[in-house]
Amino acid sequence: MGAGIVSKYVIRGVEYGKGSFQPDITFSYKGAFLNGWAYIPFDNNNFKELDLTLGYYNRGFIVSVVDYISFYPKNMVEDNSFTNFNDNHQIEIHAGYSRKFFAFNWFTTVAGYDGVNSKGERAYTSYMSVGVPITLPKFDIAFEIGATPYSTSSYNTDKFAVVDLNMKLSKDIFINKYLSVPIFAQIGVNPHYKDPYLVLGVRLSCNPLSK
Repeated sequence: MGAGIVSKYVIRGVEYGKGSFQPDITFSYKGAFLNGWAYIPFDNNNFKELDLTLGYYNRGFIVSVVDYISFYPKNMVEDNSFTNFNDNHQIEIHAGYSRKFFAFNWFTTVAGYDGVNSKGERAYTSYMSVGVPITLPKFDIAFEIGATPYSTSSYNTDKFAVVDLNMKLSKDIFINKYLSVPIFAQIGVNPHYKDPYLVLGVRLSCNPLSK
């Protein structure tokens, strides 16, 4: 479990908010895991988010189902109830594979809130990414390219489009075998929106059941 503070909330090349507090907790057993993650903005006028992920990881392969749950200020929507499924929930399936110097991930929205394609039909919005993580003696560096493969109003695209190019520098400062303080800096650009970004973050990570 852990908690972090980030300067911006940028996901897949799109900025959704400014500075925020982001706590998370994960339970895992023999490759199966359940994760809860929250986005709590310092600005009370912004939306809040709770992500629940159920998945399985084995030998570099990962599959998961994520429920992105959004909570909007009352002045933004008429119905802000947790049960307003199509507005407050976005269900996404994920499959990926990673090795020492390579990572590939694919995400597709299958239920809840979604964009539409150029025909006005449900887009089943998808996002794919290819990353190259590199571990160096004093820090880690990762390069990633992300794209949406087809038409969706979620990214304002009518065909394949690259929406994220980024580089991330990170370092874990270990306090003891239970506690660490990961810090990171990520610089990137959304080529489709022509929008650059810089994100800085620090976390306190705790693994109380580590052996």
